[in-house]
Amino acid sequence: MPKTEALAVIEEQYPAIVGAGNMAKTLRENLGGETLTMFDLERIKIPSGGGIAWELLDANGETTVSKSFVGIIAFTKMVRSYWAAPIDEGGGNTPPDCFSPDAQFGIGTPGGHCAECKHSKFGSARKGNGQACSQRRLLFILRPGNSMPSVLSVPPTSLKAFKAWLVQMSQRDRNYWSFVAKFELVKQSNSAGIEYAMIKPSIERELDATEMAKLQRYAAAIKTTFSEYNEHEVDDEPGADG
Repeated sequence: MPKTEALAVIEEQYPAIVGAGNMAKTLRENLGGETLTMFDLERIKIPSGGGIAWELLDANGETTVSKSFVGIIAFTKMVRSYWAAPIDEGGGNTPPDCFSPDAQFGIGTPGGHCAECKHSKFGSARKGNGQACSQRRLLFILRPGNSMPSVLSVPPTSLKAFKAWLVQMSQRDRNYWSFVAKFELVKQSNSAGIEYAMIKPSIERELDATEMAKLQRYAAAIKTTFSEYNEHEVDDEPGADG
């Protein structure tokens, strides 16, 4: 596909990247000074019980079911959250006792360096061999036709596979924002026989240099706007991924 044609396609499918520089200004004007956080964005959730169909919102705000979806990862970051109380004692309905906006240093109780914390050790979870302090990767994904990204929280059960995919992209000298990604779900089961869905990412289409230059401006705006992680917003219930 000729470069001019490819650029026209990406701008048609992802019009937000054309006016990326105006996004922050538009948000300030529309919200009248009210703070916008990542928790105000559409959340793409993984179905429970091993379901392999995504539930997504269409342009009219209606829920649709799809085996896969595509989008450009504009920004990604690792976070951690820890609840002292289990779900059946109220954990998950309140802000975490300790959280980390970078998965390296915790704020709260117990707080401190995550790598040295007993709750970050495998086997510390109340059930299974997982971590009591849940580690997740947040993906800010620009879906076709949308101006704002949607947030996909990659759970512990998909972290290893997703990291391996990012390493593969690095070996090819490709940044995560240099292509349109495709997201699917595959059914897996743990040692206890409990089924769950694991994220399976792949490349739908690589972007050329001109397209990437357009996207980088949008990605920079997204990173500036949503880089903060607010511990007072409840993200996911502890132990939700088993």
